[in-house]
Amino acid sequence: MRLGRLFLVAALLSFVAAGSALADSNYDFSFSGSGITSAGVLTGSPAGIDFSATKIVGLFDGSSITGLLIAGTYQSNDNLFYPGIPSLDFSGISFSVGSLNYNVFYDNGHNGCESKAGFYVYTGQSATSTACGPRVDTPVSFNLTAVAAPEPATPGLLLLGMGLLFVMRKRFPLDFSAR
Repeated sequence: MRLGRLFLVAALLSFVAAGSALADSNYDFSFSGSGITSAGVLTGSPAGIDFSATKIVGLFDGSSITGLLIAGTYQSNDNLFYPGIPSLDFSGISFSVGSLNYNVFYDNGHNGCESKAGFYVYTGQSATSTACGPRVDTPVSFNLTAVAAPEPATPGLLLLGMGLLFVMRKRFPLDFSAR
């Protein structure tokens, strides 16, 4: 019974430590094109092989990005990004800058919108506009880089778990003798 408690405590601490590894991840992003520059941090939660954007902060043409738009609310955005190449899909990520909305996305050149594969920023500001093409889509170079963040909670939890095991072992000594 006592040994079972020790294993239960150790298993619980392992699950807590593993949970911190699945936490949100931060990515530095930047893009620039004809008259457009933007840089900041994109935060995402794992969603299978991709990440679902949960927060965006940074600057767009010198103005603060004021928020991430809800998926499906602007230019069919899905707010998904990928750690590899091409980093974004055709639906892209939408955000607001003051009262204006933007969508950054990747077009493979076969979607009937752009003639050349690459990253674009949708700059049409009409809420009802669904147009695409050179008048409203600006080609940009887009970069996404994972931010290496230490996980201070993991070593701390390991030490806490070892300390608890030591205390439990002192309080309830292990007795492996047959009864």
